[in-house]
Amino acid sequence: MRHVRRIPLFFLFWLAALATTAWCASTPPEAELSNGKIKMRIYLPDADTGYYRGPRFDWAGMIHTVEHEGRTYFGEWKVVDEPEATDNVVGTAGEFGMKSPLAYDAAAVGENFIKIGVGLLGRTDGEPYNFAKNYPIAEPLPWHVTRGERWIQIEQTLADHCGFGYRYSKRIELADKEAALIVAYRLENTGTRAISTDYYCHNFVVFDGQPLRPGIKVNFAFMPTEDRELKGVAKVSSHGVELLAPLPVKASLWHRFTDVPRNPSSNFFEFINPATHQILRIRGDTTPSEIVFYGIGKAVCGEAFIPIQLAPSEVKAWSDRYEFSMAPTP
Repeated sequence: MRHVRRIPLFFLFWLAALATTAWCASTPPEAELSNGKIKMRIYLPDADTGYYRGPRFDWAGMIHTVEHEGRTYFGEWKVVDEPEATDNVVGTAGEFGMKSPLAYDAAAVGENFIKIGVGLLGRTDGEPYNFAKNYPIAEPLPWHVTRGERWIQIEQTLADHCGFGYRYSKRIELADKEAALIVAYRLENTGTRAISTDYYCHNFVVFDGQPLRPGIKVNFAFMPTEDRELKGVAKVSSHGVELLAPLPVKASLWHRFTDVPRNPSSNFFEFINPATHQILRIRGDTTPSEIVFYGIGKAVCGEAFIPIQLAPSEVKAWSDRYEFSMAPTP
């Protein structure tokens, strides 16, 4: 009879504890907020275990999901398994300097440039900046998080790099007794050089975690002057964009509106899913330089680009209000 060697019980417990510790160490830190009307999950920035650790998007508190009356908004629009990849983001992901980050043009190959909301990145070649490229993160800047009952604030500071310095904060707060939340941004130029950049929020709107379907609409406050179809999948009409057919796997839709009135009221999006009666309205308080529609995976996006020009010691503050509701059923 073959002798079976028994594994000591304490060794099994040790293995189990080790596995649990490893799993916990890789679990992304997050926070939950609720006001009785909506409940929200927010991923917190962390250079070691954060949900997103890539070089492109602002790490500060990506809103993962919002629940309202049994329905969900945002959530994952694709499978995310590489936190360091440039676009493996979720929810309300935003970005500073999509076209040209601070200090990029002056940096030689091998030197660092600045991506606000991330840190210092390394320039890898002599080509123009490409937002889709996975630039190495030379130094992820630290974050400071504070929170209250219905709000959370996340701050990042750059002391100095080539004369650039800033203090950036994002405050996410649930409205009192309303199905709404406010995201307030503040950027202060603490350096000796002027800051010239922009910011936009991608707003990857996913309804109930489901694929995009015909009939979903993104309405604007202005009336686009051009009617056109986007790859036969969506149509630009007098009020916005409507999906005509399911979006093919790995395909994307993109359209930039050039006829946007230059006033804060243009900073508005209304997302409607007739099949589930869900409505999300996003109201910004700052005049956008351009409005972009984007669709990919399970998500439709409305993006308002906010220009930022700051002399030393100047501050730029802006905010977006997200309002969740259900359309009356017939």
